[in-house]
Amino acid sequence: MATTQVIDLLLQDGSDYESTVGIVGLLYATVAAHAGAAYRRTPKQKTRARRLTGSLGAASTIRALGFAAFAILTHAPGTRSRLFAKGVVVLLCVPDFIVVSSYALLIVVWFECFLDARRHWLDRNQYRWHFRIAYFGLNVVLVGAMVLLYALIFFSGIDGVRYTYVALAAVSIAAPVAHCALYVTLSLQFAPFPLRGGDDEHRAHRSRVVVAWACGRALWGLVVVTACSQIGTATALRRDPQLGGVALAALFLFTEVCPFALTLDSGFLGLVDGDAVTTAPPSLYGTAPAAPRVESSGQFV
Repeated sequence: MATTQVIDLLLQDGSDYESTVGIVGLLYATVAAHAGAAYRRTPKQKTRARRLTGSLGAASTIRALGFAAFAILTHAPGTRSRLFAKGVVVLLCVPDFIVVSSYALLIVVWFECFLDARRHWLDRNQYRWHFRIAYFGLNVVLVGAMVLLYALIFFSGIDGVRYTYVALAAVSIAAPVAHCALYVTLSLQFAPFPLRGGDDEHRAHRSRVVVAWACGRALWGLVVVTACSQIGTATALRRDPQLGGVALAALFLFTEVCPFALTLDSGFLGLVDGDAVTTAPPSLYGTAPAAPRVESSGQFV
């Protein structure tokens, strides 16, 4: 049976992090309740906003359950088995896959808004199709990887926990890098086209939220890579449970809780599907040179 630092931490040193686990668990429970309320008040026609709030609610709920299972593992001696510890690891890892998928959805929303912000006659539907295919493909890969890695954790002698965290860290780092690369590419491609104007505040709001997610994902990935690389950081934190508890709480606070709270803000959720409501109805846009849309807006005068 493979041994990992994560499972050993749960079985041996979990009691040193009781207060941290309790505080972080309460934070996620609060975010889950907030996400549930946001989901209920979001109109059904705003599909992307409902998908986003539902995903964040599910991730926060599972994360809170994972920390509750962590507390049970440390307080109930009868549950201190490697099988139960692996179940706790699964509960703590599932939200990471959901968070990566949610970040990908935000990137799709951001780039569609980027296209709408420019006065151009290019085929917007083609760009949207490519973005959505990439988003769908990423989700298929995430689900497949999750099933494979969890099978390794439970049914293989390979260190599946470490591979799971390394894979999640790689995706978490690669997503912001891909986002930056696409931004540079599209900025150069659409440089000849001027901005429409009048939507600067909304664009800045979307950008702040997406940048917060990018920084959070990149930081989370770098921390996990550092912990899995055995360079001594994780061992040093385990020697000082107080410092390790503060570092753990700060990690979840800045990489997930704060980005979740920014996303669940009603002002931002109103912008997620705002473009679909205000500018998408002209069905001819993108199938022809888009002259009907330009003439009706009157913004070239």
